[in-house]
Amino acid sequence: SVRRDALDGDLQAAAEAAGAHLLRGTRLLGLEPLADGWRLLGTAAAEGSAWEAGADCLVGADGRNSKVAALLGLSVPERDRRVAIRCFLPGSVGRRICMGLLPNGAYLGLDGTGSGEVNASLVSRRSDLKAFPTGAAALRAACLALPSLTEGLELPTLANFPPVEAVCPV
Repeated sequence: SVRRDALDGDLQAAAEAAGAHLLRGTRLLGLEPLADGWRLLGTAAAEGSAWEAGADCLVGADGRNSKVAALLGLSVPERDRRVAIRCFLPGSVGRRICMGLLPNGAYLGLDGTGSGEVNASLVSRRSDLKAFPTGAAALRAACLALPSLTEGLELPTLANFPPVEAVCPV
């Protein structure tokens, strides 16, 4: 696993080293597709002054409440959103990332930390998670449903299940 702030910093540094100009502290207000790229319109967050920029390529890597997706009409309605829940389970899957798809379209991801723990993440529709009393129960059920994926994990009983440390919309 890589900490998000470290990943963001590394990606920004690599982009700048490759010639990208990052607009920090700004608010995107509009996008216009052009024949050879994009026109971006916005304001500086602090003083509110308008800016305009051009881009050959547009990457909307601005998170689950993506302004880029909203401006392009690609936002997912709230009722259809998925939720990610995560905990650290004892065991090992080595230094690899494993993904398994469940019959309801949810998926379970396992990421070995290299320190005797596995970062276990379940992404599911909110309505499907309501069938479980807790996030831990949902994660445990997903692990049990994918035995080939969770081989090598020391899957605890529900009473001893580690706490779910993250619950967030995706």
